[in-house]
Amino acid sequence: SFIRDPTKFEACKKQRKRMFRRCIVCANLVSSLNCVMYFFGYLGVINFWRMEIFFVHLLKFVAEVVYNKFGLDLFVHHVVMALFYLFVGENFLWIGPHGCAIHFPLAFQSLYFLVREDEQLAKLCSGLFWSMWLPVVAYRNSVALFLGLNYLYAGDAVGQHFVALGALGATLDAFWTYEFQSAQLYLQPNHKNEW
Repeated sequence: SFIRDPTKFEACKKQRKRMFRRCIVCANLVSSLNCVMYFFGYLGVINFWRMEIFFVHLLKFVAEVVYNKFGLDLFVHHVVMALFYLFVGENFLWIGPHGCAIHFPLAFQSLYFLVREDEQLAKLCSGLFWSMWLPVVAYRNSVALFLGLNYLYAGDAVGQHFVALGALGATLDAFWTYEFQSAQLYLQPNHKNEW
């Protein structure tokens, strides 16, 4: 049976990981399309946020919980996104698409795990991810920090929230950068265990 046969158990475990990655790729691609539509003027900021909260983040949250990938970092990320949408004024919602641009490289990161059997395709996904990840991370956190410092300089207390958002984003992005590097190094062909 399934319990007694370790090969069936390992195959099931591998299939669950692939299903999780497919969900995350889907969510990241929808978010990327959402950003492109917003940046080119086909989608308003309210509809952008509705898609992000009620489709992208909901799909990611459910997948992370169902496939047991939910941790403190993701909890903080989802809570901050929801609180930002609920409590920041409509004048500041435009910053959301700039932060969600991170889903462009994340789509390639998730694809890397799905196609790693094909060495060339895996290298392409990894290269695209790393060539976009660090510039997008620097950009999105700099926007929040610059906006916050600008408001603080003008004497507006709302700047504190943006400085905190930029600092939190930088902290999470540093953690995730280390996590992504570790995962890709761990998956090298000569490594004995599978992630």
